Amino acid sequence: MAGKNVFRFKCGKCRKEAMNITLTEKSVIVQSPFKESVKYSKPSAKIRKALRERNLHALDYYLELDCFCPECGKVYCGNHMKQEINFEADGWYDDATFTCPKKHSRSIG
Repeated sequence: MAGKNVFRFKCGKCRKEAMNITLTEKSVIVQSPFKESVKYSKPSAKIRKALRERNLHALDYYLELDCFCPECGKVYCGNHMKQEINFEADGWYDDATFTCPKKHSRSIG
């Protein structure tokens, strides 16, 4: 593969752009409403295959997509996926809870 490929995913509610994943020879860059840009090195054949097939469940498994609802099988923009930051009693960051428009929630830490 020469250069880079950008995979764009639309919001399951409003159809606006919700997430971009850029694939190069040496990296995978995920841009979502909650992560400006997260870079992973050396994309595996499994990630490349999941991107070609637009398999969001597999991509979530490998890349932990914060704007993806596994129950709906859709990604959502920042207007439709809600994020709540959770802190431990002593004030340290614990995790973030993401809730889709259908009220499915999951925590990513």
